[in-house]
Amino acid sequence: DISKYTKNLPENYLSLSTDERCKSLIKMTGDIPPKIFKDELTYKTLESIRIMQKIQNKNGERGCNRYIISNCQTLENILELFAMCRLSNWSNPKVDFIPLFETIPDLENASKVMRSLFNNPIYSNHLKTRGMKQTIMLGFSDGTKDGGYFMANWSIYLAKESLSKLSNEFGVRVAFFDGRGGPPARGGGNTHEFYASMGDTIQSDDIQITIQGQTISSNFGTLDSSQFNLEQLLSSGIENQILNPGKNNLSDDDRKLMDSIARISYKAYKDFKAHPSFVPYLQHMSTLPYYAKANIGSRPS
Repeated sequence: DISKYTKNLPENYLSLSTDERCKSLIKMTGDIPPKIFKDELTYKTLESIRIMQKIQNKNGERGCNRYIISNCQTLENILELFAMCRLSNWSNPKVDFIPLFETIPDLENASKVMRSLFNNPIYSNHLKTRGMKQTIMLGFSDGTKDGGYFMANWSIYLAKESLSKLSNEFGVRVAFFDGRGGPPARGGGNTHEFYASMGDTIQSDDIQITIQGQTISSNFGTLDSSQFNLEQLLSSGIENQILNPGKNNLSDDDRKLMDSIARISYKAYKDFKAHPSFVPYLQHMSTLPYYAKANIGSRPS
């Protein structure tokens, strides 16, 4: 029973509708000790918030102030984390809540989720304490796995356009945090050309990007390569504004063509994954069966 540690928690919370739960989540405050939870995920999430507070108290806010919400699908996903912070005796959390939209459907729904978030008066007040800046992460790697390379990149492009327009409407400075992998199969590719291709319908004043482990050494392992790749990133962000303002904006015909290619490629990709011989082929002709036996990982665990 956590009711004695919280305020504004309805007794019938689990039976409420999604809208009613969201209204309750945004109002919750309290001081819940993580140790009362037997569920490991709940305990670790609340404990990580406590650790963020300790880091900020010791080293200042910049020591740790961002929380990424992986596989974000709904407004409720964001407000759950917001509530967890406020339920950790942190009524005004100095935290940037960063939703990560990854799958094709979630990318298409991103603007709807963010509009609901920006419309909420309590979260709007929180944004004011964060300088009216909202970081939004977009998953190239998982988007590519979900919809194929072309569909993923086109969906992210459209999401950025829509989110840029939405943010301007609410007076919010949006920063796109691109979760790009190294190889194209993980959403990667030529980073300079990618950012240089953006039209002025997409906010590009602030560029944030993940650098995968396997590309850190090749792109930034020496002084020369590091300088070159940083120059590429910096120049790509300002190239259109200085040299080619408006040149890369897509025409209606361009958009129709991109939509058509995206739909065709998406169907071909899904049909390929659903082919009855696809997985058996990988099992017999690739190293797939050995991955589960390998005691390695790409991320700390």
